Amino acid sequence: MRVSFSSVFSALPVQRRWSAIFLSLFLVCFSGTLFAESESAQTASPAANKAEAALKRVNGEIRDLSEQLKVTTGDQKDAIQFRLFNKNNELREVIGNAIDAASLPKEMLIEQVRVQQQYTVGAKEYLEKKIDAVSEEFNGAKEENKLSILNSYSELQDYLNSAYDSSWQNLEWLDKLDVRDEEAEAEFKLLIGNKLRLTSASIEYFGQQARRSARK
Repeated sequence: MRVSFSSVFSALPVQRRWSAIFLSLFLVCFSGTLFAESESAQTASPAANKAEAALKRVNGEIRDLSEQLKVTTGDQKDAIQFRLFNKNNELREVIGNAIDAASLPKEMLIEQVRVQQQYTVGAKEYLEKKIDAVSEEFNGAKEENKLSILNSYSELQDYLNSAYDSSWQNLEWLDKLDVRDEEAEAEFKLLIGNKLRLTSASIEYFGQQARRSARK
């Protein structure tokens, strides 16, 4: 029997689902903040108008998904949560393009990167808890289900790697905007060192389990 990505997550105990609630509420505030900023921004060029329109569009979609998340339960809730992750990646592309083209006011862009820094912290915590849950599921699973759970682990790890990439990109964006965040840089170096050690150990462990399952 195949253990689906969403069914593993929906079986999480209530105390482990608080991070999903936090993330959805943060996204609502996050999208509202950026939308308000784009409403008040003074645009004077086609490039600025295009960037502002893109921000409004993506933020509107994030806001709609966040509202859906608040009234959805079960497997669909997890599906929407990961749609929000993907939609935020789309928003990051808009922000990155605006920074590269200097098409929006610098202070507005700095504020948006600051919000992304907060979002990334929440995303990493959410995903790390999901990975812990999948690890527990794996340890208690029957042999015939373990390879499927490994696939779920791998997909979650991809999302987490993306979140770590975003942490570094946030710092690069701030540097382009002439802002230095030494505290965030130090925290990132510490976190990435810990992550590399944990990921290496996890890969080795799950690799051994996969080889063991394949031999049976």
